[in-house]
Amino acid sequence: MADRRFLPRRNEFLKGTIHCPNGTVLHAVIRDISPLGARLVLDGGCDVPDAFDLIIPARAVTARAQVRWREDLATGCQIGVIFAEQRRFLTRDHEAFVERLKAHVHAESRDDEPTLDPSCSSASEKIFTS
Repeated sequence: MADRRFLPRRNEFLKGTIHCPNGTVLHAVIRDISPLGARLVLDGGCDVPDAFDLIIPARAVTARAQVRWREDLATGCQIGVIFAEQRRFLTRDHEAFVERLKAHVHAESRDDEPTLDPSCSSASEKIFTS
């Protein structure tokens, strides 16, 4: 069978959690992944909705996934998904930066002459120029 993918997938062994629309959470192993999709392996049956949110903690990513195919295995199930949308979620370092930036903006709005906190400027330059 010919591989019809636009981008090649990388072999991985990542933990993922499937968050179903009804609130159910399932654990999966991501066996291969590309920016456009992934192959997931689950214990148990293939009773997974056609669309769900896939959280990949090791990559700090939440992806809206749509099932393209399903295959029952002797030990569980594997499914192929495409990503409709991907979002990065903030790590603790990013959260701390955002809080410092908010405090800086708030302080600046109270002063007649704004000053720039050096710790904020170096971090913001890295984020906005990357």
